[in-house]
Amino acid sequence: MLHKGPLTNILLGKKTIESRFTKNKCLPHTKIKVDDIILLKESSGPIRGKVQVSKVLFFSNLNPKKVNTLFSQYPQIKADPNFVLKKGDSKFATLIFLKKVQPLKKPIYINKKDRRAWVILDSPTQQSLGLSSLS
Repeated sequence: MLHKGPLTNILLGKKTIESRFTKNKCLPHTKIKVDDIILLKESSGPIRGKVQVSKVLFFSNLNPKKVNTLFSQYPQIKADPNFVLKKGDSKFATLIFLKKVQPLKKPIYINKKDRRAWVILDSPTQQSLGLSSLS
C-alpha cells in the first residue's frame, strides 16, 4: 500500500526506488527479489499499477546516522524531510529499485480489510482476488 503522492510519483516515473524503513524485520525485508512483480495499491484505494523489481538492497542494524546516510545516498527514494525524520529510529530498511512501471487503464478494487502494508500473493490468492492477469 502506498499513499497517493508517492504512488503517483512511481506511476509518473519520478520515484524509482520504493523504500521500507521499519523498527522490526517484516515484509518485504529479505523476501523480495529481482524480477518480482509488485502491484501498486493506493492506501484505502484501488490497485493502480504494477512494476517489476530491478534490484533490491537490504540493511539491518541501522541507527539514525545510517538511516540519514541511506536517504542521502539514494535520492531516488524521493522522501520529504518529515518522512526522513520519522524513520530515523528504524532498524531495518529495504530499498526496491523499480522498472517497467505500468499504470492500469482501469483501477482494480479489492476487498482488503487488514492493515498489512505488504502482502505476498500466491497463485490461489491472486485467482481469488481476480488478479491472475496482472502477473
